[in-house]
Amino acid sequence: MTAILKNYAADGTQALPLYHWPATESAVKPPVVLLHSLFFDGTMFENCVRFLSKQRDCYAPTFRGQCNVDTGNVTPTIERLALDIAYLVDQLELDKFHLVGSSMGAYVAMEMIRRHNQQIASLTLSCCTAEVEKNPERFAQLSQYLSDGPQNDSKERISRLMMGQSSLRNPTSIINHWVNKFANISRNMSVVVDCVFAHPGYEDVLATYTSPALLIAGREDRAKSVEDMTRIANQLTQAQTLVFETSGHTPAVEAPELFGSEIGRFLNSVDSTQPTTTKRN
Repeated sequence: MTAILKNYAADGTQALPLYHWPATESAVKPPVVLLHSLFFDGTMFENCVRFLSKQRDCYAPTFRGQCNVDTGNVTPTIERLALDIAYLVDQLELDKFHLVGSSMGAYVAMEMIRRHNQQIASLTLSCCTAEVEKNPERFAQLSQYLSDGPQNDSKERISRLMMGQSSLRNPTSIINHWVNKFANISRNMSVVVDCVFAHPGYEDVLATYTSPALLIAGREDRAKSVEDMTRIANQLTQAQTLVFETSGHTPAVEAPELFGSEIGRFLNSVDSTQPTTTKRN
């Protein structure tokens, strides 16, 4: 993994972390852009990309406002974050690319369809919904809780939201790494939470997307549900849904080998039917 501080903020005000895993062989397949969950950063995919990067570059930016990254001069709405990613795609001169979004990253991915629909070779969404938030009061409570700064139960409270009971019962070193980070969540995250859960509905966007899609749900997800992902599948023309039985809201961290291998299988199947151009001429 190579960490790059790259000025991909669309307003040109700051350099934001971009993690790059170069292809281990020649990069002849379209690259992958991976968009992370709330409370995480681009490194949440570190243990997944070895299943993706044999013949493709993998990029995982960190959103403004996440993991001690400054928000800059703007409010980090989903629309603003998508503008940042669109700007990054232009800077990297990507022609076709695969887009993977986890939770908050999935909303940014769906917003990206508005801007780069024809460039997205495939779409993978994990643990999200295409509808406006149906329980805003629940997340208003979370925002208020975060605005008071780290508390004695911050680690436990956020962990229960982001991880399944199986993962927390028998945590791996990867899970422990993130759980420990939750103990020191910045009070500024309340602003990001407000923006994430004010996301619009994406039913109209999904209606315009006709390329292949993979939808991943966690059976033990306390934030979203398998039914949420099923409703997304019903709005797409080429979608398959996978349910990770012992994962919660963050399968990329809870089951990285399964998450990576399933996405790798999916991307290879998509690439077998499409040209291999990865950059603009």
